[in-house]
Amino acid sequence: MRLVFMSKNGKFSRLFLTTSLTLTLSLCSCTSPMIGSKESGSSNSITDNSSDNSNLAASFGPDTTEATNGTINLNSQSRKLNFNEKIKEDESYYYYCFNSKLWRTSKENPDETVCLFPNDGLDLQASHPDNILIYNDNIYLIGEDLADYNEYVYRIDINGAISKLSYKTKVGYTSGIDIHNGALYVYSFDLDNNILFEGYKINDDGSLGEECGDFSDLDLSLGDNLVPVHLDFGDYIYSPSSIDYYGGIYTTDSAGNQASLYFIPKDNNNARKIADISGDDVAAITKDKLVMIQSNNLIDNNLYTIDINSGERNDLLTKEELKSMGYAHSSYFSVIDYDDNNIFVMIRHPLTENPVPNYVYDILKISLSDGSIEPLVNITEGEDPDNDFGLKVLNFTKEGLMYLNYADSSYSLCYMPYDNMSSQIVLASPDYGLESSVGILEQYGITFKTLHNAYFYTDDNYDVMTFYSDLVVPQLPATSDDFISFNETILDNLDVTDMAKSSVKEAGEIALSQDAYDEYSPMDIYPYNYTYRYAGLSYYDSRYVCLNTSDYQYWGGAHGIGWQYSYTLDMQDGKILALSDVIGQSQSEFVELVCDHVYDLDEGSLFSGYDGTIEQIRDSYTDNDFNWFLTPEGVGVRFASYEISPYAEGYPQIIVPYDELTLLINLGN
Repeated sequence: MRLVFMSKNGKFSRLFLTTSLTLTLSLCSCTSPMIGSKESGSSNSITDNSSDNSNLAASFGPDTTEATNGTINLNSQSRKLNFNEKIKEDESYYYYCFNSKLWRTSKENPDETVCLFPNDGLDLQASHPDNILIYNDNIYLIGEDLADYNEYVYRIDINGAISKLSYKTKVGYTSGIDIHNGALYVYSFDLDNNILFEGYKINDDGSLGEECGDFSDLDLSLGDNLVPVHLDFGDYIYSPSSIDYYGGIYTTDSAGNQASLYFIPKDNNNARKIADISGDDVAAITKDKLVMIQSNNLIDNNLYTIDINSGERNDLLTKEELKSMGYAHSSYFSVIDYDDNNIFVMIRHPLTENPVPNYVYDILKISLSDGSIEPLVNITEGEDPDNDFGLKVLNFTKEGLMYLNYADSSYSLCYMPYDNMSSQIVLASPDYGLESSVGILEQYGITFKTLHNAYFYTDDNYDVMTFYSDLVVPQLPATSDDFISFNETILDNLDVTDMAKSSVKEAGEIALSQDAYDEYSPMDIYPYNYTYRYAGLSYYDSRYVCLNTSDYQYWGGAHGIGWQYSYTLDMQDGKILALSDVIGQSQSEFVELVCDHVYDLDEGSLFSGYDGTIEQIRDSYTDNDFNWFLTPEGVGVRFASYEISPYAEGYPQIIVPYDELTLLINLGN
């Protein structure tokens, strides 16, 4: 692991350290445990708290102790308003959402990792993963019932039983929950963008009691021109706790890039403009500052504050400083945590023309008062060929920097302790319920090569990314000439140099027609891109594997265009099979079987109906190969976007069952 030390003036030195400690723990099952106990119980039932009263919920969480080395003050008031901590904790457990489920990991015994929500057999999912509340041995969260696709507030009690709480306010995408003064509140917005609060006292057993109206006298109408502000960080600033802390709410006057931020006091409802935030995002709100982030991978990355009272802007990290520190416009830039005095920023190492196998992120501590920068550590993101989750679960806890990462072919809960932040320690690697076939491929000796790179147009006025590529390339074991040739050929075919040169040339032509670069008139170009990824297995047995990949390229317009590729592999003989190796039918005979199954498609989705599509298939494929693949049910064929149906239909597929075919190979062993 590499730790990069940098200073405010751009001078930097590098210290190379190696990750020295990895703790591997056993896989854990998804059960319904005791919440406040070391014992596990099981409950597959769901009860409806059908009291006439309803609840709302969100808590600051339990008191925490300050980190001894001063990296982050966990007792800070500002941080308590950060409901979007990805990982909540109490004295005994970590709680976090992943794969639409709520998980709990024991601090004392990390391999005791269990799924709290949903219980087995319940068709639910956690739909607001950052808004988890822990209160008196109960957990409250918003979940979606997949039976009716509506969202509700759920409680998980000390025995792991799940209850659906009864309340009046309809929960939706812009809703939240808060626990304030011993009451659970649900808050949301009506069609006129007015904020609605519904609160209920929490009984001793965690259920909802009598209705309370602490905020019934507030008229927080946003009006016709104001809409609920959506923040990158700290979305739940409308909650009762936030209103009590800030004395009002924050909101924007429009959606999109042209917006201004306003403050509405709870006592007079007169909106006061704080700042224009066009093209920027509010990353955090402390008691006296707005922390603003401008993260545009083409032009600018800036971090600055706006004084809430005076409106004064103070730049903390400018694009010039970022460049002097070795970062470029392709550096992903986000805020991961904050306290009263500091903001903690995660910056991805810039992509260059030299491909890199993994993304690497630096974590910087930036003072809100003087802008001084202290680099803390960097994290290398594990590459999961199956998924693209990235480091989305990440924040500071009492023990250190906690996050999920892909390690040893699975997702693991990891942390870097405050006293040794150069070490990534794996706490637990449970079965998170992700559908992954990478482990299956490893049994055949199939691996992946991951490459990320970008290209820039640079002159005296402009320095903009014009092209980037992300490639996850399968590599077959070198057990035959066919497999070796496959490995070499697929890498040659994915050489993106010509694409990149074309994009840089076009960027230069656009630059000649632009005014010299300034902050308000960036060069009018969006980066072209090419991605190639593993797309799963459609069939496998002890000998045969059907490996699928997909690509996508964007060259302007409303959307890009993609395709899927299939490779049927004989792992015993080291061969890549043609369709004629698999079935005994001739090409023309197979075409007719495919045409027979055109009727399996929805005729309304076809450009030419059934009859016209059948004729098109006969004309196109009698003398040409299909894009074919194996499935457990039969041999499938895949059509390209726009070939027989609109783009929105994706890649239409037809499956010819095996009982209609003469198989030349023995499948299913």
